[in-house]
Amino acid sequence: MAIMVIFKGIILTLVVIVPVYWLASRVKVKIRFFLLGALAWLLAVFGKVLAVLPAQKFSIFLENHGIMPEASLSLYSGLLTGVFECGIVLLFALYLKSLKNCDWNDQIGFGVGFAGLESLIPGVALLIFGFVLLGYPEVVNHLSPETRNLAIPAANINGVLMVVASFVERLGALALHTFSALLIFLAVRTKVWKWFWVAFIYKFSVDATSSNLKFIFGDRVYTSVSILWIVESILLVFDILGFAGILYLRKKWKKQGV
Repeated sequence: MAIMVIFKGIILTLVVIVPVYWLASRVKVKIRFFLLGALAWLLAVFGKVLAVLPAQKFSIFLENHGIMPEASLSLYSGLLTGVFECGIVLLFALYLKSLKNCDWNDQIGFGVGFAGLESLIPGVALLIFGFVLLGYPEVVNHLSPETRNLAIPAANINGVLMVVASFVERLGALALHTFSALLIFLAVRTKVWKWFWVAFIYKFSVDATSSNLKFIFGDRVYTSVSILWIVESILLVFDILGFAGILYLRKKWKKQGV
């Protein structure tokens, strides 16, 4: 049990540490760009949390007017992601001189920093929790069955497959957040604002789709390996678009020298 928790923590941590180490050591991305990306993510999350607070009243209002709250709240969640995640990156790109003048590799570093903290925090938390379980296995008796099912992967092939799905999801998140950030940097440098709106619509679509799938499947997303992989397979489309988009923007960078 504890070993599976530690295994998941290692996976979620390495999916951040490995690309950060490679970018910093091989292509000499400066650490401040990873940190700026992480700061932008923190500010975006803070803004989204504040904006989500009235969502419960909004949901009741929708139900009272015969509108499906789940679908509407999925769109609301996607809108918040577009507004805050794209908006904060835009402000950073517009007003921080180091980002205005940074090269391609530093922009990648910013995107990885933006995505990385979202994986690093739960990864470290799981590592700590796993080692606590190793030393004090009785701790698990104080957890509710729901919490236990969500936090502790089963020590079997299904548990391994769920951990692998988490790895795929976090790897995809690196691609989609980085792609979105690169689009916004391109918009600022070229003054062609369609690129910002492409990033906005992309982020909106990812989050709205993810939220809607979680509404549809509920907690089974976290407890059923088959449901989890169905969800990840659908979201993989966005991840592939992110990877392909990064390659496209790389060619555009080389051609135009933006």
